[in-house]
Amino acid sequence: MSDSVLLGLPSPGIHKFPRIHDYNQNLTVHLAGRPKKDPEKNKTISPLRRIVSSIKGKRKDKEPAPPLLEEFRPYLDDSYITSKITDTDLCSLVVLPQSTDKDEWLATHTISFFEHINLMYGTISEYCTSATCASMCGPQNTQYHWVDDRGKKCKCPAPQYVDYVMSYTEKTVTDETIFPTKYGQFYPSTFEMIARKIHRYLFHVLAHIYHSHFKEILCLKLHPHLNTVFQHYCTFNRQFQLVDSKETDILQDLFHKLEHGVTPVDTAGSQQDADTTVTGDKECDVTTGLCDITAGLLDTSDASMTTLTGLEDNKENEGIAGLMRGDETHVCGDCSLPPLPSILPS
Repeated sequence: MSDSVLLGLPSPGIHKFPRIHDYNQNLTVHLAGRPKKDPEKNKTISPLRRIVSSIKGKRKDKEPAPPLLEEFRPYLDDSYITSKITDTDLCSLVVLPQSTDKDEWLATHTISFFEHINLMYGTISEYCTSATCASMCGPQNTQYHWVDDRGKKCKCPAPQYVDYVMSYTEKTVTDETIFPTKYGQFYPSTFEMIARKIHRYLFHVLAHIYHSHFKEILCLKLHPHLNTVFQHYCTFNRQFQLVDSKETDILQDLFHKLEHGVTPVDTAGSQQDADTTVTGDKECDVTTGLCDITAGLLDTSDASMTTLTGLEDNKENEGIAGLMRGDETHVCGDCSLPPLPSILPS
């Protein structure tokens, strides 16, 4: 029998005494505060993290992006701006006539713009391929993405994007429930929203033609037609606010030039230089000299008429008097002039 049993104490394997609380330690912690542990002490770093940290430490600061080069836009050249197939006042053409339904007016122009823009793109479609136009882009580095029926954006080549636009537009304008053509049918309540969507897509096509295929348009000599279609489209859009200005700002400078014409160049200085000639060491103004000569002729009109009358009375100068009256043609060996108008009094 063990000593613990003889003394009446519980067996160590059966019962454990509770740990006596160290009040002195609690008092020390209360007065001095618990010592803080060093987070970096006993910290182990994996080899992979050590390599990543070294790479990050050696990485240089990111260099600023280089400034974008100025975009070459030949369609803004003054020689091309003045080329249009008509000088008709387009602002008066797009105004809604009296007693005309607005939806009917929008539908008519939407179909017309679709046909004209589709025709313009068809002339350069063989130059617009997936290889030459890998993305649907416009001026000022604008990128267009097609949004499908589920609302998902997808980046596609320009010819595929234009095909989506033209297929969607043709399917919409031929739908009798959206573009009714029979008497008694009405336009849906969402018609204007659909028209806005079509006009926005058509603007994307125009922007791509100007940005990527204006050179081909020039070779085909179709820039007057393209300028006229574009100006008509923008004038109509401004009248009815169909496309957001954020979309059309990339070609706003082109529309401004087409609408207001080319600003005339100030040639006052060059004209003044052209009207001034130098003879020997003296400079004379030709325009001023002509004015002085005219004034002298007016001041001496009486004397001139008297001289001409005297010439008429003189038989030796009858030819000259006849010439001044315009009675006969002056003929000589070097020239043949038509009869001059008479400046003698009747």
